[in-house]
Amino acid sequence: MVWAGFHLHGRTPLYRIRGNLTGVRYRDEIVTPQIIPTLQAMGAGAMLQDDNATPHRATGWSKMFCSVSRL
Repeated sequence: MVWAGFHLHGRTPLYRIRGNLTGVRYRDEIVTPQIIPTLQAMGAGAMLQDDNATPHRATGWSKMFCSVSRL
């Protein structure tokens, strides 16, 4: 499986996911190195939209997004 994010001005690099994607792996391998820097670079109006998959709802990392607008 692969993961990538996209936005009005570009996209994140493709990331190959080997094995099962848990909430912890999502946080450590995608959220921290990919999503957060992209949102920070986009500025205060950035919004995050995800597909509500189980790893996206994990309570271990979801608190990181308390100040991010989510669709």
